[in-house]
Amino acid sequence: MQKMNTINEATEAVGKLLKEEYSYPLAVTSLNQGRYKIMHYKNEKILVVFKREPFHSFNKQFDTDSGWGESINKIDFDKAVEKGVRRIFFCYNDGKIYVIHYQTILKNAQVRTTDNEGKETYSFDIKLLNRYKEDKK
Repeated sequence: MQKMNTINEATEAVGKLLKEEYSYPLAVTSLNQGRYKIMHYKNEKILVVFKREPFHSFNKQFDTDSGWGESINKIDFDKAVEKGVRRIFFCYNDGKIYVIHYQTILKNAQVRTTDNEGKETYSFDIKLLNRYKEDKK
């Protein structure tokens, strides 16, 4: 498991994991000034999200006892889904990669407005993320 520091490194790591399943992506496009990447394969489009750390104050913000959470910009998520994205890969700088289906986010997320930018995000319990199978080695 190799550490990641950028969205480009995360995209490369996901591409390597999916190489056997899909070969190489036909194209890679950016959302939100390169903060997110959509990898276009013949039969699927996936969204890659790079995170330095999870949403640590999830419990406090939503008054839960479930632990940490995760979040994704609502506008960018909605654009990705409109473009055909179904799976989202969350990549962390420690090298771990998790996957979640877009419908799981829609069914379970709470919408919040960020303090620093005033943008809406979908926020959800981090336990909904599944460690990607090939990354567990």
